[in-house]
Amino acid sequence: MNATHRFYGRSLELGILTELVDYMFASLTPVAMSVLLFTLLTAYAATGTDDDVLLAIGLAGILAGVVRCAYAISYKRARLVIRFPDRGQLERWQIRYGLLGFCYPIAVGLFAGRAAFVDHPVVFMLGFLQATTFALGILAFLSVRPMIANGMSLTTCGLAMAMTLMSPHEEHAKLAPLYIICMIVCLRSCKQQYVSLSELYRTRLVLARIAHVDGLTGLANRRALDSELERRSADVASVLFLDLDGFKSVNDTLGHEAGDEILKQVADRIRARLSPGDFAARIGGDEFVVLCRHGPPEAAHALGKVLDETISGHYAIGMDRVVLGVSVGIAIGRNCASNDGRLLREADRAMYASKRAKRACGGGFAATPGPSPARLAKAAACAEPARTLPLCQIVNSRLGSPSRSAA
Repeated sequence: MNATHRFYGRSLELGILTELVDYMFASLTPVAMSVLLFTLLTAYAATGTDDDVLLAIGLAGILAGVVRCAYAISYKRARLVIRFPDRGQLERWQIRYGLLGFCYPIAVGLFAGRAAFVDHPVVFMLGFLQATTFALGILAFLSVRPMIANGMSLTTCGLAMAMTLMSPHEEHAKLAPLYIICMIVCLRSCKQQYVSLSELYRTRLVLARIAHVDGLTGLANRRALDSELERRSADVASVLFLDLDGFKSVNDTLGHEAGDEILKQVADRIRARLSPGDFAARIGGDEFVVLCRHGPPEAAHALGKVLDETISGHYAIGMDRVVLGVSVGIAIGRNCASNDGRLLREADRAMYASKRAKRACGGGFAATPGPSPARLAKAAACAEPARTLPLCQIVNSRLGSPSRSAA
């Protein structure tokens, strides 16, 4: 894996990378405290020495620290708007953080190095402590992005050590090797913390996935559906509500194990018909919901027809054969998260309207105890009227009036 992939975290899953970048920007408070201490140190150095270079470095460091804090604040505000950032946005935020963030460690290292040239032991020791504590303390948050953390720590200690070795004051130069110890500790600590935090977030992601997946079918569950509706709240959404026709009879006739097997097969058929950008969930019993990717209403209707044709038909349960149908309701509208599930309720009502129409025309369920061709033909004939009925009710939430469309 090359350095670019490691820097951007491209080997990490998007959910883990998002958590790590959020944690990196959570360093606002300790960085702000470091800038405050650096400001006090610069003020003390200005009153205790007459070194203009040291003062200039201090002022530049304060400015760099303030800019870095301001960018961290802007990131937090951006995340309130962009709740689900993509990988490209995360990469750009990391680049900007690195470019803006490195100015402050450079200033801290130069200040500590320049303090070694000043004949003022207190200023030198304060500069030394500022550099080492910053290099070690920054790891508490930046170790989640090890290349940035190591780069900042090594930059600070490396500059300070190089300049301290050239100090005309022998007692100052003797302390330069301590920076090497600090750099070794930084490298080791950063690696250990990164491994621990990455594993922690990976575990959290796995648990979150389990909490958002239906255990029987492998589709998303109701909680995941709510999150997806919220994520798509700014777009026009097409919600398809599906309910199997005659499923209760399957459970009563063949048992719940047969019913579970049918639900798994239905989920497989739904998955096979989804396009990139579509989303499917099982929200309970024999009820399924599909979110159609952004497109015209005709696309949602076409998907509903495809799902009706795919799901309706024969299901093999051991030696038994089951013929089922499906009722589909469609609702189309905008801002599906801000209206307390109105689109979902409208799609549900449209589905029940379709189910009532099928029942009025005699559609139903048939189960055959064996693979007899005669029984299969009879079951198919029983289910056939339902296939010629109106597919669904389409509710356009922007107009508020339902319209029936024929299959």
